[in-house]
Amino acid sequence: MSNARKVTKGLVFALAACTLWSTLYIHTDFIAPYGTADLAIVRFLFSTALALLVAVLSGNARRLLVNRCYQDWLSAGLLGFLGFTGYFFFLATAIKYTSEVITVSVIGMIAIVTMVANNLIYKEFPWRSIVWPVLLAIVGVVIIVGAQIQAGQFSLRDLRGNLGLASAFIALAMWSSYQVLNKRALLRHSAIPTEDWTLLTLIAGAGALPLLIVVLPFSPVANEFGLFTHPVGAATLALAGWGFFLAVGASLLSLYAWNTAQTYLPPALSGQSVVLLLPLVFGLGWHYGRFSQSSLPIGIGIVFLLGSVAATIVLRYRVAARASNDQRSLIVEQKQPVQSDLAPPRKPIAALDRF
Repeated sequence: MSNARKVTKGLVFALAACTLWSTLYIHTDFIAPYGTADLAIVRFLFSTALALLVAVLSGNARRLLVNRCYQDWLSAGLLGFLGFTGYFFFLATAIKYTSEVITVSVIGMIAIVTMVANNLIYKEFPWRSIVWPVLLAIVGVVIIVGAQIQAGQFSLRDLRGNLGLASAFIALAMWSSYQVLNKRALLRHSAIPTEDWTLLTLIAGAGALPLLIVVLPFSPVANEFGLFTHPVGAATLALAGWGFFLAVGASLLSLYAWNTAQTYLPPALSGQSVVLLLPLVFGLGWHYGRFSQSSLPIGIGIVFLLGSVAATIVLRYRVAARASNDQRSLIVEQKQPVQSDLAPPRKPIAALDRF
């Protein structure tokens, strides 16, 4: 498969994953009095149960659960914590005290963080060549945050706003670590099918779920957690139904699509492609009337962030084309006969007398 087809296929899977993740930002007033923390717990429980069910029904339970060494379990558990259970806690805090767009735009800085981190590890590009993608991403985030400040939806003087911003940057660190480590794990465990690694990550990541349940009542989102105190009723059915929907789409299918994208995308684009989530979240926020006063600058900021991804794609093709030309030149040189500086051997004098 050519590099162009690999990148295209990877971006399609990444867009599918981001589309499924965007359902996490749909307003859930219909599950009241339950909150977002309750929904997350139900979602994680369903996604773990579904992962186990898929493993059993596919006949891969023994290969997946028994034949894996403890290093694989530790690696998958860490990735599950960084990308799901632990990440959710800081993501929910950031959204509560800032806004969806500020939170996602800060997390969109993964375009910068993962590019630098992956370039340190894989050395894909010369450092001078990644200046433009990094600058475009920084400008995009600054424009979006500035628009929210001007619209009065966020203030740096507000303690709660600063707590939300700090939580967004912690979520950024966790998600960036997840992207870099998950890419390395997929390369290291290339013999493990993508669907197996997806199931293993969901199952092992559930190990942090009890800790999350213990911490939530003492956290900034404690008022969003009442799973064990509210009476069972119609809202409980709505909570279970929407939680199951998110478990299938925003956990199981999205993670499979994302892991599949990582197998096709080069390291620099593997983290940047999460920026595709921004237009979807902005579209939802605009639909809910949250960004009527700042929609234009937010749109411009998103264009800059998408421009960062486009610049990386162009850079990737230039490097690939240069490497292909160099390889082609080397092959041509190897096929050419070697020219010698020595004079050709003369015929023996006895041979000349025959003619």
